[in-house]
Parts: sequence; structure tokens; C-alpha cells
Amino acid sequence: MPEEQTIVMLGDSLTEFNVWDSLAPKARIVNLGLSGDTTMGIFFRLNLVVHQKPDLVFLQAGINDLSQGRTPLEVSENHEKIWQSLLSRVPWAKLLVCSLAPVREEKFCWDTEVLKNSRVRQANDLLIRKAQAHNLDYIDLYKALSDNNNELPDRFTDDGVHLTAAAYEVWLATLKNFLVN
Repeated sequence: MPEEQTIVMLGDSLTEFNVWDSLAPKARIVNLGLSGDTTMGIFFRLNLVVHQKPDLVFLQAGINDLSQGRTPLEVSENHEKIWQSLLSRVPWAKLLVCSLAPVREEKFCWDTEVLKNSRVRQANDLLIRKAQAHNLDYIDLYKALSDNNNELPDRFTDDGVHLTAAAYEVWLATLKNFLVN
């Protein structure tokens, strides 16, 4: 991977709370994760991404939308707005769409009716279909981070949503499969 390559990590607190340097040690990695952000919040701050002139953008977002009562369809439609904007404004960049991660419902301290893994999977089902329609790579973090019960394992979370270092190791390994050497 060339040293001059710029990788943008775009998302919410799940993105913000990790140090991504080991993803590609020779690349310039810009963490544009923002705690509490939603898909529309990300859409409105895409100028930050464009300013970086990225070669590669990893996008992972939507869990805050679901926790605020938005529907899986709204999450996927907002993702599509982000994709269309990025594809037109930084057409040279490769955009990689990451699924929403699973949650640990019993640990989640907010409204457990709005943030259920069944809704996360619905959003992911819509995202993968739309990503395929746009010829975008889709990275299934849900599968990589879920246990046999389709939930985020205890060892991967303290609060039911946010990730531990062990979960970030799995996420990093999953992303590395999509890097071009």
C-alpha cells in the first residue's frame, strides 16, 4: 500500500473510540467517528471527508438512528444519500460499507424496544442489497462480531453497544481483508 494513501474512518462512537493506525501502518488514517452521530449527521459533515481527499472510506453508522426510533428503512435510505454524495464528490475514492454491529440487548440501558438485533438485521439486509445495487463492497461486521445467539458477546461490550478492545481486534482483522496491498 502506498504511503500517500489516505483512509477515512467515518461513523459514530463505535468508529471514534478506536485507534485505527494498525489497519494500514503506511497510510494516513483519519478518524471521523463522532460519538452520538446519526446517518444524517454524517451526511451533513461530508465536507470533512471531501477535504481529506481520501483514497478509501470505511463507513459504519446507523445504530444511533435505530436507538432514536428511526426505522431500518430510514437508516438504509440515509446511507444511500451518503454514498451518492461521496461517490459524486470524491469519485476516485473507494467506498466500503460496513454493516451495523450487533448489540447485547440485556446490557443495553436505553429503550430496548427500539434497539433490538432483529431491527439491526433488518437494516443490514437493506444495506447489503443497496450496496450490491451500487456495486459497493459490503463488510459484514454483524457476522464477525456476533455469537451463536446473533448477539454481541459479553466479552465484546460493557454496555451492550460500545465495543471492547477484543471486538476492535476482530473489526480490524475484518477490514484488513478489504485493503489492497
